[in-house]
Amino acid sequence: MSHSHPLLLIVEDDYWTRYILVRILRHQGWDVVAVGTVAEGIGLLAEEPDCVVVDLQLADGMGESLIGRIREARLVSRVVVCTAVRDSGRLEGLRDFTPDAVIYKPVDMRQLLEACHA
Repeated sequence: MSHSHPLLLIVEDDYWTRYILVRILRHQGWDVVAVGTVAEGIGLLAEEPDCVVVDLQLADGMGESLIGRIREARLVSRVVVCTAVRDSGRLEGLRDFTPDAVIYKPVDMRQLLEACHA
């Protein structure tokens, strides 16, 4: 699939959060693909997205598994974690996956846009 703008992959299982993020990020000039599961996200990594916005707690698994796949494949995708998780132990373990940014819900859109474009 050819993209005229940078490709952003959103992996978020909450429909309304996903819907709002898609609308805003498309308005900001991204080609956006949004899915609700880790499996769907992994299936789209072949598209080599410029940026991936991923929730940590998804219906079919943990966002860390998707980030791990991105790192294993040595994709140059920026990885932005967008999460409601505030557990310090879990967030400490996230460092091993080297996300480029961690954004907490409720999402500050200015912060998210900066993280995606950095």
